[in-house]
Amino acid sequence: MSSFGRLLRIREPSRRLAAAAVHALRTKHNISITTPGITPSAFFGAHLRVAADATKAGWTGYEEQSAFLLDFADEVHLKTLYVTSESEPAETFRADATKRGAVALAKEDLLDEAETEALHAMTWDQQALVDYEVLLRATAFGGIELSSFAWNVALRRHVMSWSGRKAWEGVKQGAGMNFKDEYSRLRGEKGSYPLFVEAMWP
Repeated sequence: MSSFGRLLRIREPSRRLAAAAVHALRTKHNISITTPGITPSAFFGAHLRVAADATKAGWTGYEEQSAFLLDFADEVHLKTLYVTSESEPAETFRADATKRGAVALAKEDLLDEAETEALHAMTWDQQALVDYEVLLRATAFGGIELSSFAWNVALRRHVMSWSGRKAWEGVKQGAGMNFKDEYSRLRGEKGSYPLFVEAMWP
């Protein structure tokens, strides 16, 4: 199971921009990222899903999502946050992170002019793959249980878990957590959206 999902590799242009973003985190923001895979004591990955379609569908709003992500980052003592979201919510999140003494960065903050042009030439889904690759490297990752993107990231990271249990089965009912291991957490209730687990190959 842990290798089937990697038979189809993300295309090189997206991986190249993700590598450039990670390199910028290391060189411009003094984040120690020296090993492949999940990096200890490096940066926090935050997936904020509050676009118009999510709001229309009644998904958890900005206040709840941002509080969960910022509290999680505080808990694991990470002050550099890589955020994936639409531009306006990302700016609000950046300001809220600053109030807590943290720095929130998006891929656009990390890429140079030529790389940004290449990014903007991509489709929305291709740009999301850049985020996906960067989030796989984060020390800790947080998202919302309604997002298939967040589930994809969390499940891929869960392959590296040493917990010896399934992250979606060990959470407590009513605790506001749908997925939790030593690397990732998804906000939600236990048992919500079980088809994500059944339908995805990490």
